[in-house]
Amino acid sequence: MPKTDHSADVAHLRDRSSELGPVWGESANRLDLAADLLEMHDATGISLDAWPTARRFVEVTLGHPITENGA
Repeated sequence: MPKTDHSADVAHLRDRSSELGPVWGESANRLDLAADLLEMHDATGISLDAWPTARRFVEVTLGHPITENGA
């Protein structure tokens, strides 16, 4: 299976998180969590396809769907 690369989405989420900063702590934490999940997916191959709650969280946080594995 090809290696995934969500680095652009991860960078976008990290940028949004740093813009919010500590004033919006919980919202920034959500952005960081979504970025962490995508980074783990790229680094380890965990499948968000098999983890619907995490996938939905990432997609809602990003504002767009992510491609299924092998698609």
